[in-house]
Amino acid sequence: MQTDPLTNTTKPSTDATITVRVIKSFEYRNSKNLVLHHIDLETTSIDELLTLCLQQISSAPGWKTFQNVALGQHLESR
Repeated sequence: MQTDPLTNTTKPSTDATITVRVIKSFEYRNSKNLVLHHIDLETTSIDELLTLCLQQISSAPGWKTFQNVALGQHLESR
């Protein structure tokens, strides 16, 4: 019996698709998944990834309720 290869082994690490869970409120359990395509996992830093996420949230439709929240504060304080 032959199985299909997993998609995470067929695509190169220089062209990845990742899902980032953006949490607006732990108390009210408000979160949303942000899917980022064509990410180079070998050269993209955490700061670049955070910047890319914030750019997507500020410009993509459907993220209006997340635009007034201070996201990434715990990462910027390191």
